[in-house]
Amino acid sequence: MQLEREWADAVKRGDTAWMEQHYAPEYTWTSPEGTVNDRKADIEDAKNYSFDSLEVSDTRVRVVGDTAVVTGVTALKGKYKGEDFGGSYRFTDTLVRRDGRWLILASQYTRVAPQQASAK
Repeated sequence: MQLEREWADAVKRGDTAWMEQHYAPEYTWTSPEGTVNDRKADIEDAKNYSFDSLEVSDTRVRVVGDTAVVTGVTALKGKYKGEDFGGSYRFTDTLVRRDGRWLILASQYTRVAPQQASAK
């Protein structure tokens, strides 16, 4: 959970040095649009984001041996290359423990559809 909190803070700050230190060499990120970035591309792309807010909630962690799967919801407001991309996203992060420390292996985000008002 601590790593997830640090990661959210690093993303908000655009802290690519933190990402270099905590992403596994084979890290991949799958975007809500279905594109996949490798480690190098994702760290480079981090420079294209600006955040007004980024809040993580509903976080659950499951650990099996040296692997952890973290799920939750990220609510954010911000811009990517000048375009608004705010909203809520469900995420799944996969972490691995190597040499006594946790590294981020993969992350996948899916946009949460806005709730529709129910008809009465």
